[in-house]
Amino acid sequence: MNIQSIANAGTATAPSTDLASPAASTVVAPSSAPTPVPVTLPSVATSRAAEAAKLSQALANINQAMQKMGSGLEFSVDQESNRTIVKVVDQQTKELIRQMPSAEALEIAKAMDRVQGLLISLRA
Repeated sequence: MNIQSIANAGTATAPSTDLASPAASTVVAPSSAPTPVPVTLPSVATSRAAEAAKLSQALANINQAMQKMGSGLEFSVDQESNRTIVKVVDQQTKELIRQMPSAEALEIAKAMDRVQGLLISLRA
C-alpha cells in the first residue's frame, strides 16, 4: 500500500494508474498516415489554350447566330492585342462596311504597347 491509498481509504475514487506498471508505458502507435496523392495542376499554357478554344467556339456560335438572323455583324478577337473586334459586313457582297476598332486604331494601340514595353525595359 502506498500513502495515497491510506489517505483516501474511506472515499470511493477511480483506480489510479501506477506509472511503473508495464501497461502505463505502452504507447499506441498512430494509424498509418495516408500516402499523399500527387496532384497535377494544369500549366498556364494549357489553361490559356483551353480558354482560347472556348472563346473561339463562343465567337463561332455568335457569328453563326448573327448570320442566321441576317445580321451583318461579325465578332472576332485580334490575336496580337487580344482586343475584341466587331465588323459590319454587307451580307450580299461580303464587303467590309465598318470595323470597330478600326485597323488603324489597332495598329496605333500595338505601337503604343511596344513603346511602353521599351520604356519599362529602359527603366528596369
